[in-house]
Amino acid sequence: MSEFDGIEGVKGWGAKLESMLAEAKEIAQKDELKERLQMSERLTAFILESRPNTQEILELDKIAEKTASSLLMETIEKRLAEITARTAEYQRLTKQFKAMAEENQAAADSIRLKNIIKTVDSATDAINAAKELKKSLKDNAKDKNIAKLIDETVIAIEKFRSVVGKIL
Repeated sequence: MSEFDGIEGVKGWGAKLESMLAEAKEIAQKDELKERLQMSERLTAFILESRPNTQEILELDKIAEKTASSLLMETIEKRLAEITARTAEYQRLTKQFKAMAEENQAAADSIRLKNIIKTVDSATDAINAAKELKKSLKDNAKDKNIAKLIDETVIAIEKFRSVVGKIL
């Protein structure tokens, strides 16, 4: 079983990378190469396992890649400086992803609003067309049946339009 099993979405992969960056920062303060190599390999595994390959995930992979190579620098100071830079980069990306998500939600809400307005307008047009048709009917039994159906249809469309209009 891999430490990456069950991780899904940008939020899950971002949280995993954030915890790995914290671990990497602690390991970078040690001179022992073996621990740094192991962490570097885990970060490389992160790159291989993270999915799907959306722009957001690929950006997280870049941070993991840079951190993996930073762990192998000669001095503790260089390692810490590089990992701190990667952590800052991760924070910037997190902020950027949040802004993008908010923009996408606003766009989706706008599309939904436009569709609601379009539906209400279409219902109004259908009601008006039905009423015009009713006016053109003659005073015979067949047309009276059609007029009755038009009235029932108009009532149903008005109820629908009212319910949809309340969503606004």
